[in-house]
Amino acid sequence: MDTGEVKYDESCFFPNDAEMTTIILVKHVNYYHHDDDSHQVSIECLALDSQGNVFCLGIEYTPFSVAEKDLILADMIEEKIYFVKGVFCVVNNEASITLYEPIYKAMEKEMEATIREVFKINSAATLQTVN
Repeated sequence: MDTGEVKYDESCFFPNDAEMTTIILVKHVNYYHHDDDSHQVSIECLALDSQGNVFCLGIEYTPFSVAEKDLILADMIEEKIYFVKGVFCVVNNEASITLYEPIYKAMEKEMEATIREVFKINSAATLQTVN
């Protein structure tokens, strides 16, 4: 029976400039050199939302040069805290968020201990839920 209802089986690709700014704690950095000679840096992080809640965040870089790759790998140190801003994607079936090619700035030394404590306290409940 035709009810006139329209159903969509696929999502509609609609790139736009929506951005997210957050504070991250780098947990793990992976580097991949692909067969086509391209580079990829994938970073697993914990991030803070605007109320201090902690969530898992992925960051992806596709550097165009070895120098750019080397700079990202030298800067993105595990357990270091950064401000990041970039376009993002939410993968619905995984409930995960990824930032693509974000700009970043290291956290000021004066704030680092405070932010680290926020991550420590607020991530305890988050990580129990995730695991």
